[in-house]
Amino acid sequence: MEKSIILCLISILLITASFFPAELKANAEKGQIQVITDVINVREAPDLASPIVTEVSYGEIYQITAERSNWIQITLEGGKKGWVAGWLISRIRQKENSNSELTPLAHAVVSADTLRIRNGPGKQFQIIGSLTGGKEAAILEKNENWVKINTDEITGWAAAEFLTEKKEEKPKSKKSKEKKQDSVHKIAEVTADGLNIRETPAMDGRVIGKVTRGTSLPFLKENGDWIKIEYQESTGWINKDFVNISPSSSTDKSRVPESKSGTLATITAQSLYIRETPSLNGKVAGRVTKNKTFTILEERNSWVKIEFLEGKTGWAASWFLEKTSNKEQKPAQKDIKGSKIKILYNGTNLREKADANSTIMRRAKEGEIFTAASIQNNWYQLQLGKGKTAFVAGWMVSVNGSGPQIQKPGAEKHLKNKVIIIDPGHGGRDNGTTGTQGNLEKNITLRTALLLYDKLKAAGANAILTRNTDTYISLESRVRLSHQYNADAFLSIHYDGSAENNASGITTYYLHGYQESLAKELHHSLSGLVKLTDRGTRQGDYHVLRENKRSAALLELGYLSNPAEEQTIVSGKYQEEAAAALYNGLAYYFNE
Repeated sequence: MEKSIILCLISILLITASFFPAELKANAEKGQIQVITDVINVREAPDLASPIVTEVSYGEIYQITAERSNWIQITLEGGKKGWVAGWLISRIRQKENSNSELTPLAHAVVSADTLRIRNGPGKQFQIIGSLTGGKEAAILEKNENWVKINTDEITGWAAAEFLTEKKEEKPKSKKSKEKKQDSVHKIAEVTADGLNIRETPAMDGRVIGKVTRGTSLPFLKENGDWIKIEYQESTGWINKDFVNISPSSSTDKSRVPESKSGTLATITAQSLYIRETPSLNGKVAGRVTKNKTFTILEERNSWVKIEFLEGKTGWAASWFLEKTSNKEQKPAQKDIKGSKIKILYNGTNLREKADANSTIMRRAKEGEIFTAASIQNNWYQLQLGKGKTAFVAGWMVSVNGSGPQIQKPGAEKHLKNKVIIIDPGHGGRDNGTTGTQGNLEKNITLRTALLLYDKLKAAGANAILTRNTDTYISLESRVRLSHQYNADAFLSIHYDGSAENNASGITTYYLHGYQESLAKELHHSLSGLVKLTDRGTRQGDYHVLRENKRSAALLELGYLSNPAEEQTIVSGKYQEEAAAALYNGLAYYFNE
């Protein structure tokens, strides 16, 4: 009997031992967090009374290994682990923790005659260009109704309904590295601000990198409009219209020379890791601190390469950088010559001078293309032929070449740098209201929040989500985040429920007097765009309002208990309208 008990205990121990590694592996796949306050303590155990292991700083990113209540265990340098308070960090959204910025999620073909491209995910964002039917684009990011795309002409957001995704072919086996020539006799110097390097000599060739103006690349050979160059221990193709070819000063070009452009990057995070490769998963090569400025050597979508120590380079995430132009750059008038200017709207005025009150010389059609001669006060001077020129407002055109894309300030000018907390109601074990068709409130509030988040980020706002996954967050933690960040606005997003299945409409709540203005602006915008019953703005004694010392509003965006309204709420059209209305309402509020 005793022997049987011992054997049983051994079996249990063996089973338990085999379970823990799998559990740890699962925890390691939970994602990453980012520190969202200046400095926070990392503790031995998930308790404020536990000893402090170390400190981590704003902007730093760590792998999640375990979670307990409102605490998260992270992996530190050297493999050590520690616990941080969940209300002081932000989970990195899955798309930000992937290589989607470097490798396209998919490729798609434009299915409309003309597809307008915008600088953010929504119709309220400025049109920066267009693509014709049949044009192929790489999808970099998805936002339910909008996708961020990249082509040889433009990078921006487009309506998903006018793009048809292509089935990806199986990747071909990678060719062995081409042997370098004994000597390189020419150098290609980049003359555009950002030039794509492609795998093949064609506009639809896969983009494998991007370089800045002034970068010198060893010239290998020419093929029509394309030049083959050495790039990162391999080869690639660039369009010869955006380079100057000159004799090499040396036959030894074993590495790509550094950029001569002088484009600068200033660190905006308190402390930022520099990585060996352009990825959040790249090995840490070093660390830089806030307000340090470096010259950008190379760019790859959301990453820039810098020399952070003498003779030592690495990659920094561009969302923690502020780019500026070096004073030694060539004058804009010289740089933009030869850029192609494409008219975005029918009837665009071409004027005699760079002034909205100047004489109109002619009206251009949408899609017309001109060559730029110069730029003056955000107006492009265009060559009309026979020695004549005219001016067009820079925000009425798209630019292909080295000229800057001019943007007319819209709602984003009121939202830029504003701290906005977006609080998707419920989450985790708290489902909220369950609709008649089984839809959970916690899932729909997150959909709305993510759509609004992307719009605000595109506008330059400092948008922060209280949760971006199906996670339970206490009400105290949600309010604490509002105070921690000194939020300019706090939006708690909900969907309503009632015992009466015919209850309908949107309601916006506030409690304190300092919250009323925000609530009314948001509700005014919602009632004008969302076609549901208007239930008005009211005072409500909710925790996230009562305990919140910042301007805050709680929004009930429709009734899930109403079968017809539930069907409307879960549609992509309604979700886009609700997010757009909240975005506009915030812009109105900050414009007061």
